[in-house]
Amino acid sequence: MKKSILLLLAAIISLPLYARDFEYTYDGQTLKYTVLDEEAKTCETAMGSFRTGSSQKVKGKLTIPSIALDGETKYSVVKIDVCSFYYCKDITSVAIPNSVTSIAEYAFKGCIGLTSVTIPDSVTKIGNQAFYACDNLIEVFFNAEDCEFDGEASSSADTKLFPSTLQKVTFGENVKTIPSYALSDCTGLTSVTIPNSVSLIGSYAFYHCTGLTSVTIPNSVTSIERGAFSRCYGLTSMAIPNSVTSIESRAFKGCIGLTSVTIPNSVTSIGSEAFCDCTGLTSVTIPNSVTSIGEGAFIGCSGLTSVAIPNSVTSIEKDTFSYCTGLTSVTIPNFVTSIGEGAFKGCSNLTEVFFNAENCVECGESAFPSSLEKVTFGDNVKIILASIFYNCEGLRSVTIGNSVTSIGEGAFKGCSNLTEVFFNAENCVECGWNPFPASLTKVTFGENVKIIPSKVFINCRGLTSVTISNSVTSIGEQAFACCTALTSVTIPIYVTSIGKGAFSSCEHLTELFFNAEICVATQM
Repeated sequence: MKKSILLLLAAIISLPLYARDFEYTYDGQTLKYTVLDEEAKTCETAMGSFRTGSSQKVKGKLTIPSIALDGETKYSVVKIDVCSFYYCKDITSVAIPNSVTSIAEYAFKGCIGLTSVTIPDSVTKIGNQAFYACDNLIEVFFNAEDCEFDGEASSSADTKLFPSTLQKVTFGENVKTIPSYALSDCTGLTSVTIPNSVSLIGSYAFYHCTGLTSVTIPNSVTSIERGAFSRCYGLTSMAIPNSVTSIESRAFKGCIGLTSVTIPNSVTSIGSEAFCDCTGLTSVTIPNSVTSIGEGAFIGCSGLTSVAIPNSVTSIEKDTFSYCTGLTSVTIPNFVTSIGEGAFKGCSNLTEVFFNAENCVECGESAFPSSLEKVTFGDNVKIILASIFYNCEGLRSVTIGNSVTSIGEGAFKGCSNLTEVFFNAENCVECGWNPFPASLTKVTFGENVKIIPSKVFINCRGLTSVTISNSVTSIGEQAFACCTALTSVTIPIYVTSIGKGAFSSCEHLTELFFNAEICVATQM
């Protein structure tokens, strides 16, 4: 209420010094007008214009003329002012002329007799609540080419344009942009027609239109802006056309009925929280054109059981797939260089990761969930980052691919149930401190391995079984130091060097089968 009074006062104060009112009768209806510019000969329908000197109210069909006469002087009607027809309950229809460029706040608020309205192509601005509380308004033909709406996605009635009872909206062939917030909270809306002239769907344009079950987006649309369809609970499917290049943040956030989405090859970016809390979404295919997936893009999509991340993606941002509790496996593709904090946090059924990123140089805290059981590093991987799977307590098995050259400090620290490693890195030459946990019991080296890096399994006190393949030529310093449960080991035929302390402090190592043909440096 305070906001409404302030707006009315602001409107009165802002009137020009030369403003004056006059009355003009057109098509049997007498309205009051305020002169805006004497030189340009422009005017607006005045505040409370339906109340004339005789106090007679406008009734039935209202036609606002494009020209209003004050005696012999013609004035072009360019604006419908604040509260011009505020709670004019007897209007059943209104014809707005093409001369009008602005429909101000509360212009037709509370006109409960209105059932339909046409917004002409001349209109460039519509104020808050212009048609709000028109409880019988069920159909709008919107033909404004490029119109702005003063609103926002909010629970406050102060920011709404049309009533929640609106059922059908048709956008005309002149429309290029569907204005931001235009149909926000029109919960009764069931039918929308978008023509091929539209290139942009504005921010929160259909926010909380819970009655919408489907929308056809034409091939002319290039951008779906922030929150455009967020909280449209009734939407069950969405076909995004090949013309769209970006899906902005929160575009479909909270569309809990959405079960499938087709993202075309034209899309290059998916904004933050774009599909956040779409709990009904079961699968999504992200095309190879996408290079960027924003923070929390699929956060809380609990129904998602599979996702294919394309090779084009270079960064998986913070919380991108967090709390996708239906996910059981995921592949990290070749060109990912960074994984954000909590990227897969809370994915309580994610048990398997195939990690194939060649040079991933950054991984945020708690990127992967504790439920993880198996990790396989593909043959593209060169670097395993420090602490990358820190505290993944459910992890039991790890496979190291043949291209890995470096394993970071504490890469698997806190993985208290990790018992088995298959190590197939050909020339891994660098290893940080304590990359593997003490719980490890079995290590098998594959036929590609030439070098066992220094300190790679240091302090793995639970290790009881080590199988060193015949391909190995070098065992690094302290590679198995302090593996106190190790009782026997075989040094295969082609080992030529064993680093200092390779098996030092292995207190229970009682049996050694040494089969190295020409070992020239041995400091066990």
